[in-house]
Amino acid sequence: MPHVAGRIAVGGQPNKMILNRDETRLAGRLAASYDIDRLRVASNLHAERVFAEGRDPIDILVLAGLSYRVMNEIRVGAEYVGQDLEEAFDNGAEGGPRHYLGPSLALNLMSDSIQLVAGAGMALQSRGSAPWGELGRS
Repeated sequence: MPHVAGRIAVGGQPNKMILNRDETRLAGRLAASYDIDRLRVASNLHAERVFAEGRDPIDILVLAGLSYRVMNEIRVGAEYVGQDLEEAFDNGAEGGPRHYLGPSLALNLMSDSIQLVAGAGMALQSRGSAPWGELGRS
């Protein structure tokens, strides 16, 4: 997604069908960010429908974060992840919503065309969820 200083950037991924051995999925993602000088505020909304026995009618994942550009190629920040939020109002297949919060470190490559991100999170609920961590790219 393009990031323009002082402006909002919005991007989306159209629904797609993914065929695995035992399931078919329909998924979509909407992402937005806002840069203010070196500060970036970003969020993602991911919705997915898995057509398989024992699965939720829809899965919702929300990501939100702040990051600060400390060098041209390096950003540090914090991220929130809300997983299975659709289960906040009804018991679902995954046992309820999960919330995580933690630090992130990003390396921007090729003039911000590629971003490698590492992050870890601590569960905010008391249901005994395991710590969460992710290494990815965007």
